[in-house]
Amino acid sequence: MEEGGPHAELELRVDNIKAFLNIIQLIKWANKQVGVVRVDASGLSIIATDDSKCLQGKVEIKRQFFKSYVYHGADGARSHLFGVSLVDLIDCISVFATSDGLAELVVKWSDSDASLIFELIFSSDDEHRPIQTCMFAQLACEETERPTDYETHLVEPSTCFIVWTHILKEVSDELEWPGASVQLTVAKQPDRVSFHSEGLEIGSLKIDLDMAHDKYSGQLLKCAEAEVSYRYKYKHLKIATNIGGATLQPQQAAGHASTKVLVDKHGLMKVHHLIMTGGSQHDAEMEARPSATAGACFYLSPEEALDDEEHREFNMEEA
Repeated sequence: MEEGGPHAELELRVDNIKAFLNIIQLIKWANKQVGVVRVDASGLSIIATDDSKCLQGKVEIKRQFFKSYVYHGADGARSHLFGVSLVDLIDCISVFATSDGLAELVVKWSDSDASLIFELIFSSDDEHRPIQTCMFAQLACEETERPTDYETHLVEPSTCFIVWTHILKEVSDELEWPGASVQLTVAKQPDRVSFHSEGLEIGSLKIDLDMAHDKYSGQLLKCAEAEVSYRYKYKHLKIATNIGGATLQPQQAAGHASTKVLVDKHGLMKVHHLIMTGGSQHDAEMEARPSATAGACFYLSPEEALDDEEHREFNMEEA
């Protein structure tokens, strides 16, 4: 692919490389993962689905996040899809992240070349010892089919609540002790959210959140029934809530970021984080640009539960 040539369907410039890296890392939970990247005029998204099909992660980065973002759909295409190894993508961006705030990262993608091109040029302003360095990398992409977006599987009526992001992460961290699946219960009158886990020969832990208290969110919940309760794998809940301070801006990391949790009619859970991202901390001009919003969504299927009749049949078979 020629540098700056017309064959690049996508060309973007990143001035906050670490933020770009941190957002993508949210949906990396295994050593072998393929992310499906979708690019269009509004920005890009990456979807990763667990082999069990019980967990899906998706990050969406709007075009306003980037210093510049140019998309040319070949043959009038409104969007393009391609697959890429998440581990390779993260490793590649990590190398360039060491120059965050000192240089811009240029990323190009060509459908004809089926590859991502990374370029970083650093120039010194010292007139006595001018320095210019260039880093270059190329990452192979692969053809892929359009993935199933679990967002389309959500069925009303749904139950939802909003909680401070750091509170949800603290709850998830505490539930690591029992080491077992987690029962999520949402109830109204009074508005309450509880997490309960019971490990074999370890003990049980239950955490209740009084949602009327501004310590947790200051926003009331919506419950489809008097009480809604489903069980989820702990490792999936941990992945969906593991958003640390490195991903958030200082005001968000200090406790001003909120997460929306939604549970649909059949127990499919959606955990939606809103991430405010500004320019590089080293450049005042970048900081002056309005913050852009990136989003990270996780979809968790509930564990299969036996009803009373199935329990009786199962016990008869065991006997």
